Amino acid sequence: EAERVLKLMEENYRYGAATTLDVQDAQMAVLVARMNLFQSLFDHTVARAELRYVTGLDPLEKNDVQQVNP
Repeated sequence: EAERVLKLMEENYRYGAATTLDVQDAQMAVLVARMNLFQSLFDHTVARAELRYVTGLDPLEKNDVQQVNP
């Protein structure tokens, strides 16, 4: 959603319907959304490791690692 808004703001800027501040705000929203995504992925990984630990499994077992490509 944030990336879609950024594209719209960039297009509006080209036509004079948005300011550079509007574009920069949209760029910031994209960066914040990406940061939140990576924080969530990190939190998920930590939670899985903690769950494995409390259930007596090796929290660093490589077979349990899932690769996620955002």
